[in-house]
Amino acid sequence: MPSEIKKVIVEELTERYRNERDLVLVDLTGTDAQALQKLREALDKNSVKLEVVKNSLAKLAFREIGLELLADYLEGPSAIAVGADDIVALAKALVDAGKGFEQLTLKAGFGEGRLLTGQEVSEVAHIAPREVLLSQVAASLNSPLTGFAGVLNGLLRKLMIALDAIKQSRSEET
Repeated sequence: MPSEIKKVIVEELTERYRNERDLVLVDLTGTDAQALQKLREALDKNSVKLEVVKNSLAKLAFREIGLELLADYLEGPSAIAVGADDIVALAKALVDAGKGFEQLTLKAGFGEGRLLTGQEVSEVAHIAPREVLLSQVAASLNSPLTGFAGVLNGLLRKLMIALDAIKQSRSEET
């Protein structure tokens, strides 16, 4: 039976992570306090928070939220990363910040309503940001319309030239 303090901590973790759409579990094996502080500072620049958690308490909170599958990855020294705008930005921030920390390993993540393995989180980090993808879609939708407008403009220009030629020939006849 968990103590009252542990129950309060589980409730706090449950509330904290219940509304998070995206989160990533990080393995901190071999990371000392100074390296962890540098990692947190690097992540802070991208609005990502890294919280070291006690696995047993985090498992209880994840089960309460409905993230049982993610709870299975809580083994060894673990931290939970949250923040950023979406799972792509979160993964990118972790991969970029982790370049200076060889011991940093991505265990698993939860984003866009589904469980991601550590490998999938790393792959997601290489996707372009959401705004770039949306602008690419808009440009590809706009491209055929721009071409169509150009064709119509060319046809109108030719029609105007033909009408002007007819007007010139009629004025010369009179």
